Amino acid sequence: MVEDLGVEAKEAAVREVAKLLPLPELLQSISSIKADYISRQQANDAQLSTMVAEQVEQAQAGLESLSLSQKTITHLRENFISIEKLCNECQTLIDNHDQIKLLSNARNNLNKTLKRLTALDGKRRFALAAVASHKEEVGRIREYFEDVDRTWETFERTLWSHIGNFYKLSKESPQTLVRALRVVEMQEILDQQLAEEAAEAEGDDAMATVGNPRRTAKKHSTTTASSKNLAQQKLRVQGKGFKDKCYEQIRKTVEARFDRLLSELVFQDLKAALEEARVIGEELGDIYDYVAPCFPPRFAFLALAFTCHLTGS
Repeated sequence: MVEDLGVEAKEAAVREVAKLLPLPELLQSISSIKADYISRQQANDAQLSTMVAEQVEQAQAGLESLSLSQKTITHLRENFISIEKLCNECQTLIDNHDQIKLLSNARNNLNKTLKRLTALDGKRRFALAAVASHKEEVGRIREYFEDVDRTWETFERTLWSHIGNFYKLSKESPQTLVRALRVVEMQEILDQQLAEEAAEAEGDDAMATVGNPRRTAKKHSTTTASSKNLAQQKLRVQGKGFKDKCYEQIRKTVEARFDRLLSELVFQDLKAALEEARVIGEELGDIYDYVAPCFPPRFAFLALAFTCHLTGS
């Protein structure tokens, strides 16, 4: 079959040549016809190469567009998945709107209570001094500030109870633990501000004393009378030490957690002691996952928690 096609092609070529050269005189133009054919063939080859190159470039651009489109589609799918998750979370928030509102109000009230108690505690000495000449007023003011002290005591008992219960709260009500720790952090910031103000005031007073010798003599005559007030002011400037109390409460909680293991089980039931030790070891993972995120980073809670667990106190 291939041979037949070859024969047909040869015959067709002969017919085409016969059409081009119908007369014998035209045989002399074969060289020019051949040259014209070669030039046309070269032009066609060049045009074909250009077209092929353009097609290749267009194909590459098309592949790049397809790849970019695929990435865009994948990104859109991920966004849709994220949107769906957010919608589900929003639905949960909507379902628990009343509880969220209550928690928000509780947090705001807690912050207001802390600020007001701190302000009242700082004004105690000035209020008592202002009404010192009126015994009845002194009694009422003193009772009022005794109520403030009792409120402070109740407030601190609740605060340290929450922080001492950090492991359970971190799972059941992390918002409560976070709010309690914010109170500690706010008080630490307030203590630092008061200390800085006291240091500045002390520096200003020292400069005034150097510049005015008469003031130095006058100050010396009243030192004994104001020593009590200075002691109270120094105590107030030192702050409440909430951060140290927070650490101490954590140590007590961890110590209580180890108490039964170290004081009873290791002497009475070795198998139960090993099981209790295993449970305590597993709690370290929960402390890392649930408790640590509730603490401010500058509190370095993880280091404290792991140290307490390693030492058992």
